[in-house]
Amino acid sequence: MTIDATIGGASANSFVSLVEMTSYAATQSWASAWTAYTESEKEVSLISACKWLDTLIYKGSRNATTQRLSWPRTGATFDGITSPTDAIPVRIQTAQMELSWQLLQKPDTLITSGTAPQGTYLAESKIGDLVQKYQQFTGTNAAAVDNVNDPTVLIKFPWLRDLIGGWLGGLTGGVGLMSRN
Repeated sequence: MTIDATIGGASANSFVSLVEMTSYAATQSWASAWTAYTESEKEVSLISACKWLDTLIYKGSRNATTQRLSWPRTGATFDGITSPTDAIPVRIQTAQMELSWQLLQKPDTLITSGTAPQGTYLAESKIGDLVQKYQQFTGTNAAAVDNVNDPTVLIKFPWLRDLIGGWLGGLTGGVGLMSRN
C-alpha cells in the first residue's frame, strides 16, 4: 500500500507522509517501538487512521469537490485561526499520527465484536411525566449516555476530542434533545 499525502488530491489517502510520521515518531516516548514495525504495517496504520478521522464531521467545507479527503477546508475556524486552504492543520495531522500509533499496536481496536448489533437502545421508559433514557451499545459494553451521538473513533479514543474538537462540527458530542408536541 502506498501513502498519497497530496494536499487536496483526488487520490489522497493520508494527511501526512510516512516520512513525516517517522519524524514525529522519533520525538515520542515510543520511538524505539515504532522502528520494530515494517514499512507496510506503518503505511496501513496511517491510512486506517486517516479513514477514521475522515468519518468525522468538520466545520466549513472541502476546498474542492475533486479532493478525496475532508481536508483542506474553507470556512473552518478554531481558536481564532482560519484553516489554511493549502495545508492540513497541525492538530489534524497530529491526531492522525497518534491514532496511527494506536492502531499499529492494536489494529482491531475500532472493530467491534459481539452478537448484538450496535446502536442506541432504550434503557428506561416511563409513561407518567414521560421519562426516557437511552444508552449506546457498541458490541461489548455500554457507552456513557453523554456520548451517544459520538462516532466510534471518538468513543474509543476520547483524547481526540481534546486534540481536534475545535475543528469538529455537526452533532458530535452530547445528547440529542427530544421534545413533545
